Amino acid sequence: MWFFDRHWGYQVELVAPADESVETLTPYFTWETVPGASFYQIQVDTSDSFGDLLVDQTVDVPTYTSLDTFENDTDLFWRVRAFHRPNSGSVTGGYGGPWSEVREFQMAWSSKVGTDDKRPLQLTPPDNANYIGRPLFCWTPVVGANKYQ
Repeated sequence: MWFFDRHWGYQVELVAPADESVETLTPYFTWETVPGASFYQIQVDTSDSFGDLLVDQTVDVPTYTSLDTFENDTDLFWRVRAFHRPNSGSVTGGYGGPWSEVREFQMAWSSKVGTDDKRPLQLTPPDNANYIGRPLFCWTPVVGANKYQ
């Protein structure tokens, strides 16, 4: 009697977000294509032990953008692994490769990033204006903002 384990050992190379980067908008996760990969599994967590997953998704392409937003001022960790499905007609199963390296990034949506001032610019009413009626408040939009106060 013969026994053997089948191992499909291609490890994914992560591209972005970079390790220890600061992301100001919803991150766009990318990694190198693995030859023969049928699908990929991506995980995102607040811990590098991946015990309480924020994201645990399988995708057919080497990219992922979360539909959920991540908390501001939070350290996050991510990793990916590739799967090979030997029977292309099957939608389940397959051989999983090893996890990629673990990368860390931080969500830090801010009104000022580097030298770019991202605060809204007040358009109306003009400074020191005196209105008897209801003033109209207008400002320039800020990319990534979903509400203003």
